[in-house]
Amino acid sequence: MATTTLDLARITTYRSPRESLKLLRTLEKMEHEAVSRVCLHNLLGTVLMELCRFQAAERHFGLAIQASRPHPEDPFAAYVMANRARHRFEVGLSGEAIRLNRTALSRFEDRGDAANAGLVLCNMGIHAMLQARYDEALDLFERSRQLSPRGTCL
Repeated sequence: MATTTLDLARITTYRSPRESLKLLRTLEKMEHEAVSRVCLHNLLGTVLMELCRFQAAERHFGLAIQASRPHPEDPFAAYVMANRARHRFEVGLSGEAIRLNRTALSRFEDRGDAANAGLVLCNMGIHAMLQARYDEALDLFERSRQLSPRGTCL
């Protein structure tokens, strides 16, 4: 039940962030070993960011990173960094966003996860483009396309 609810929340995140938030809040209250706290707080941070609730999003990204420390091999740890990078860029901390994206990219590359490395490169390209660093953006988009030709940005 808990993992199904988590998957449902993940699916509805972008279609209906408010609906996803309700599902995630229910899971947050549960102490269930099947629910990855890293994944849960990462999703909560992502949904709250989509709802422009940036302070609450930052709190959950922090909780996700804290939960991932004992398990650095947890695949969700890199997702947290990539999503937190999006958040940090949104609140005007582009230098920190670059650092977090590079760390997430390195972790995905170390795991041989080309598709997710491509997603991070795509996000890095969007950030570069929004800062009028067009040559860098083109390079990042091309690298992303080579890694995950059918992928999209996070």
